[in-house]
Amino acid sequence: MHIELDFLFTVQQVAVMFVLILIGYIAGKSKLVSVKGQQDFSQLILYVTLPITLFNSLQIQASKDQYLTALSIMGGILIGSLIAIVIGYLTRPLFATSSLDQQNVIRSSFLLYNASFMGYPILMALFGSEVLFYAVIGTNILFEFFVWTLGRQWMSRTTDQSAPFSVKKILLAPGIVATILGLTFSLGQIPVVEPFSTAFDMISPATSPLAMILVGLILSRSDLKKTLTQPLLYKISFIKLLVVPLVLLMVLKIIGVQGLALAIPVLQLGMPSAAYLVMFATNYDNESELASGIVFLTSLLSILTIPLLTLFM
Repeated sequence: MHIELDFLFTVQQVAVMFVLILIGYIAGKSKLVSVKGQQDFSQLILYVTLPITLFNSLQIQASKDQYLTALSIMGGILIGSLIAIVIGYLTRPLFATSSLDQQNVIRSSFLLYNASFMGYPILMALFGSEVLFYAVIGTNILFEFFVWTLGRQWMSRTTDQSAPFSVKKILLAPGIVATILGLTFSLGQIPVVEPFSTAFDMISPATSPLAMILVGLILSRSDLKKTLTQPLLYKISFIKLLVVPLVLLMVLKIIGVQGLALAIPVLQLGMPSAAYLVMFATNYDNESELASGIVFLTSLLSILTIPLLTLFM
């Protein structure tokens, strides 16, 4: 299946996402939402609305071809993640003046993309809500795996709190639990009974706007002037937002991948660095200011780079 992505349509959809981010940014800067309120807001999305949305997206009578497409997307995500890891090693000379802690944050920023809070909303804006079925199966399991293995270990490597590999943390991640339950209900043809079915249908559409507003709240806590004047952050953002997804795009095209199996992995790997970066940096006392700057600038610049990526598809 071949997909034509219209550049102007993509700009329009990303602009809608930008307005939602701006609303969150203004709410944060004006102290309408406190730091504690932002944390609670994040918990609400991460542990309630997002898992319900992921679960609900899988409640369809999917065909064999749909599952095969989802698996193809998973293959693309795996290739993209490996490319991000390799690029992280190959570009180390560019960041030779940075400390080891900073290099670990930078390498993690290439691998950890904002799949949930920006990736899913933008994919739905471009392809419709039905694309979430493919995105969840194809993206979520691998994303959570890399977050809680390499991402977590890299971010804690040079501290006294080095994080061991934890199967429990992977399996209990909200997105993984929701995906496993969703697939169990779907494959087992277990109906979601009322009133839960209607309640889930009402909650699911709220996740995308809430997630984008949360991104704005996160950005509002950063020092805008300081972030925009750091050359290092622009170098990182260029590699994260353009080099990684374009190398993936080239590889997937060479092996003949097209349609959603091409578009979803490329767009997901082209998303800004995930908020997990700031969370791990804070938890392990590892360059949290750099992590915040990366998340801020990649989120800001992605408004320009996401439409650019569609020109190459």
